[in-house]
Amino acid sequence: MTDLHDQIDSWFTFHPPASEKRRQAHIAVRSGCRDLAHLLADTVPPGDELLAAVKGLRQVAMWANAGLALAADPDAPPEGGDRRPGVAAAAPGANLLADPVVKCPAVCPCRPPGGPT
Repeated sequence: MTDLHDQIDSWFTFHPPASEKRRQAHIAVRSGCRDLAHLLADTVPPGDELLAAVKGLRQVAMWANAGLALAADPDAPPEGGDRRPGVAAAAPGANLLADPVVKCPAVCPCRPPGGPT
């Protein structure tokens, strides 16, 4: 099992796009979230709900870009691989929702102690 310190190092390291296609994917995620945030700002009345919706979109963009930055890039040069410690790249066409690639370790900051696995 991967050491938590290896994961921390990976999480707090800048992972530049290894290919132009991946760079364009990062741009698409950010611009799509930005466009939806503008739509919400123009449509939803000001208030806590609007702020929560926009904050949620910021989280969506962050997690989507983290996934792009850490996952293997099939268009990268041969030395490019999955940068998440202890995680193999998903097979092409894999259903990541049904068959997740990442399994949280027993001690994981995303889960409270004694929580579900």
